[in-house]
Amino acid sequence: MSIRFTSRGTSLLVGGALFVLSGLYLGERDFLAVGLVLVFLPVIALLLTFLLRKVHFQRIMSSTQVCINEPLSYDLQITKPGLGSICTAVITDVPHPPLRGGGTLRVNQLRPWSEVLDTFRLRSSIRGRFRLAAPIVEVLSPLNLAARSIRALGEENTLRVAPRVWPLPALAAGGPPRVGAAGTGKTGLTGDPDVLVREHREGDGMRKVHWRLSAKRDELMVRLDDAPLQPSSTVLLDLRRSAHLGNGASSSMEWSISASTSIGLRLLSEKHRLRILGGSGLIFSSSDARGDQHHQLLETAIDLQADDGQRLSDMAGHLTPLPSTSRLIACTGLLSVDDAEFLATIGERLTAPVLFAPDPGQWGSDIPAHRSALDSLRLHGWLCHTHGTLETVPSVLQALTHKGKWR
Repeated sequence: MSIRFTSRGTSLLVGGALFVLSGLYLGERDFLAVGLVLVFLPVIALLLTFLLRKVHFQRIMSSTQVCINEPLSYDLQITKPGLGSICTAVITDVPHPPLRGGGTLRVNQLRPWSEVLDTFRLRSSIRGRFRLAAPIVEVLSPLNLAARSIRALGEENTLRVAPRVWPLPALAAGGPPRVGAAGTGKTGLTGDPDVLVREHREGDGMRKVHWRLSAKRDELMVRLDDAPLQPSSTVLLDLRRSAHLGNGASSSMEWSISASTSIGLRLLSEKHRLRILGGSGLIFSSSDARGDQHHQLLETAIDLQADDGQRLSDMAGHLTPLPSTSRLIACTGLLSVDDAEFLATIGERLTAPVLFAPDPGQWGSDIPAHRSALDSLRLHGWLCHTHGTLETVPSVLQALTHKGKWR
């Protein structure tokens, strides 16, 4: 770190040098003595700062994870080990961007093994993992003639900034929908939510054929007597940099990540088998998760980054055929006609797939192709909702629920 004379020490040093030169020039010993004293005082003060080499710190944090744009309070504890006191210390704990907050603490006297505690706050407008470096301690000598800056010793912290997670109500009345064997059942299509059906297979007896539903679907459907299996849901998350509007926490991409994470956590709590897919492939799968699935989903969401993909169909190679009872939710950016055709194709066998997309007008844009793509998806049975910068995920789901569209 650095060592320096303060303005007071520099003034004494310059003044002492002038006295020494004057004494030598005039032959005045008193001038020379005064000058030497003035010169040696800041020099001795500078040497004293080297004796105070160590200051320990500890950040006492209730959590190392915070949601984007939410403040996190923590206590900074400063300890002076060993012998010798510090006359004055200025502790600066200010994080590097994009983190904001922290602060400066001035301690007039730090005695051996004494502790000083102060509270600071942090905030971030960007997701990710950020290292909190050790605080910088500026040690001031007696009389404030010299200063030395050192790094406090202690364990550095890593702050994990997660997307905004919204508490959501149950996404299906009466609990998650039940599905039949092999995940191919249909629920609620017969008017009786307790009847589970699937497509007819070779070897199925005719006694189990559900004739009314078969006539409605124009294919043989068979009643299921098996115990229901775990329902499944798939979330498509659009991470294309070119498809989103805005920057930082108010961007449409952050809204989509927040929505997919919040909905995913809710579906996990409802015991769904969950997959989240992006342009580069599988982002999260509850089947592959080990331990706490909620924690692993949050950890995954923290590290999500925008990609350079151009079309939603780039994820087609990673999208396996969905069971007809699977719930499909897409959180996208701006859509093109090709994107709409891709989504219409994968959602044609599903009941009311849901799509959340930005409203360009809320970001000061007008994109007719995006509106046309949404209109096309609505004609193919998709429930499309556009959102703005200030609209919350719960309010969007509540609007769909009030319209009777979300189930």
